[in-house]
Amino acid sequence: MCTELSGTSVDCVASCNGTSFRENLLFTHRGLSGPAILQVSSFWHSGDSVEINLLPEHDALAWLQQQQAERPNSELKTLLGEVF
Repeated sequence: MCTELSGTSVDCVASCNGTSFRENLLFTHRGLSGPAILQVSSFWHSGDSVEINLLPEHDALAWLQQQQAERPNSELKTLLGEVF
């Protein structure tokens, strides 16, 4: 799932059932780990959704729309690489 990002750590906000944590998230070859995931897992139950905001300093939709308008030929991978 996250093989290409394995070993990468990013600041995020992880939320579940109304509780949020701003911590680092670690991509591993098997999925997600790190303080954010470990913290939020205490509030997760089978069937619950976990929300991960990888751009906690930005309004992601507004940022993507701005990038699309300013740089319509840029790939998402390139744009995100500039943020992370």
